[in-house]
Amino acid sequence: MKILFVQPYVTFPGVMDDTLPGQLARMGHDVLVATFSRQQLQSSVSGLRFERAHGISLAIPYFVSEFPYMLDLEGLAKHFEPDIIHANNLPFLTTWQAVRVAKKLRKRSVVHVNGVVMERTYLFNLLQRAFLYAFGPSIFSNADRIICVNNSDAKEITKFKASPAKIVIIPNAVNVEKFSPSKERAENTILWAGRFVKQKGLEYLLEAMDILVNRKGMKNVSLFLTGDGPLFQHIAGMVKRFSLEGNVTFLGRVSRQEIVDRMASCTIYVLPSISEALPTYALLEAMSSGAATIISDIAGSKEIFSSCQPALLIPPKNPVSLADAIERLLKDEPLRTQLGKDARDLVLERYNLKNTAAAVEQLYRSIL
Repeated sequence: MKILFVQPYVTFPGVMDDTLPGQLARMGHDVLVATFSRQQLQSSVSGLRFERAHGISLAIPYFVSEFPYMLDLEGLAKHFEPDIIHANNLPFLTTWQAVRVAKKLRKRSVVHVNGVVMERTYLFNLLQRAFLYAFGPSIFSNADRIICVNNSDAKEITKFKASPAKIVIIPNAVNVEKFSPSKERAENTILWAGRFVKQKGLEYLLEAMDILVNRKGMKNVSLFLTGDGPLFQHIAGMVKRFSLEGNVTFLGRVSRQEIVDRMASCTIYVLPSISEALPTYALLEAMSSGAATIISDIAGSKEIFSSCQPALLIPPKNPVSLADAIERLLKDEPLRTQLGKDARDLVLERYNLKNTAAAVEQLYRSIL
């Protein structure tokens, strides 16, 4: 099967190898990822290729690195002749483009929703909703199927004229062979991975570190932040303001192997998001690696932990509760060990990438 993935932009190319496009390629499908990119992209997986689509893109400081419009998407699709066009991410013009191109070329299309409105500022949230009210009905009416990663998103998109009959719930998943537990873990290390954007709640994590280090005297606690994004300078400024230069390390964009190693070796993984399309890939990678995790109790959390709770849930936007949860886990090794084991077991049962890719493949076949 020939599958064209339309991705607005790719921040970490290696992620594609370890998520749905890479797994579908390993299953024998011909997968092409069309994306707006300012760098050359390549994959280590046979059958997975990247095509840098020419386009126009806006960068909005503090909010989004790229907001592209692909100028040659239709020509690219004609040349590749896919069986399925799979559009990723709301709200982006590329998703609207992808389903329109599919309709024009009489190709089947799938829209993949990983979050609906990403929490930013009041004005930016209004702009996202305005986009969805303007373009959502066209996107959802032209798509043959809509994949949501959780029930919260599925309910939310019906506000923008998505037909419930088209919606299928297929959660994110992880390569459980690659992300697996290590025998040894570093002491007093906290890991966070992702994009430096408002919704991730990084400000509250820095405030929690201030409480731990400067008020509770836990000087030996280290926080490692991987990734980058529009809020990088703001977060770096908070580190200086709280005098946490000796406790917080910015790792930047790291290789996939380093992510694998750090997930397996950290003492705690923290996801203090304000809003999120749960489960996120980074959270599943940490859980699959057997890390004890702390996660905000937001929409989607209860869906992940419906039958068990292999993580500590804390109220969002609450640095005091976050600091208390971190302190508790750092001091309670048996609890960390049990949470890590339960997390790994849950991922093996529900969030194995092979099973998810098989479900998506079956979805493709049902609409062809």
